Amino acid sequence: MFNKCNSTLGNLINFMWFQLIWVLALFTQYEYLWGIVVLLLAFFGVARRPLLDLSVAFCVAFTGVSIDIVLALTGVFEFAGHDGMLPVPLWLVTLWIAFALTLRHSMRYLRSRWFLSAGLAAISGPASYYAGLRIGAVDFGMTVPVTLALLALIWVWLLPAFFMMVSLLERGFESHLMTVQNQELG
Repeated sequence: MFNKCNSTLGNLINFMWFQLIWVLALFTQYEYLWGIVVLLLAFFGVARRPLLDLSVAFCVAFTGVSIDIVLALTGVFEFAGHDGMLPVPLWLVTLWIAFALTLRHSMRYLRSRWFLSAGLAAISGPASYYAGLRIGAVDFGMTVPVTLALLALIWVWLLPAFFMMVSLLERGFESHLMTVQNQELG
């Protein structure tokens, strides 16, 4: 992640960076949205491969937000006081972007561990939404156990799919770099 940090320190900073954004997004929602945007921009300021990270952020966030939109439109999620252009609040979109930016960095160790990543996702994905429920950032339109079970079913497949998406994007970027380098040499 960081040009001047070793891998372990960079991953630790990335993990803490995401946790800070998570806390700001859930506890303050729109009040410190500007701070979340600054933290997201800071990430790209220190990223080794900002275009690749931007591509990952776009693809993963688009997918995650789309799933949350479907869940909101079907009444699984309810966001009190939200009446924006999207059926989900903007702070949730920024949270998806921040989450996406952990996949190549602090969560990279889960990438080739399919069963571990699926198991952790089946627990941590629903747990994150449950924390949002307890904080008052989201309401569930169904009973808590049913909603958490549905989220577990989604997340058990979603995180491994995100890791596949990241791998495909990285391969595409590597292939493009090789092509550009060969053209420069030739």
